[in-house]
Amino acid sequence: MPQRLWKRCMEFTMKNSAGNIEKYFIDPQNGTAHKESCSKQFSTFLNEGTLTASDKKSLEKIPNVPGLLVS
Repeated sequence: MPQRLWKRCMEFTMKNSAGNIEKYFIDPQNGTAHKESCSKQFSTFLNEGTLTASDKKSLEKIPNVPGLLVS
């Protein structure tokens, strides 16, 4: 099983239904997306990336994010 080597938080932006841009982050503990930016305890990075879901339930919690590959 892979181990976390550093504590980072992936942050991304999306347009809401009104056309406004909102900032979200993926909680590194449980993989769910939350509105707002990453907490101050994690260093943040804005990135197109790949996210690996451990099971189907975790996969369903991930929002549709442009540029995010899910495996």
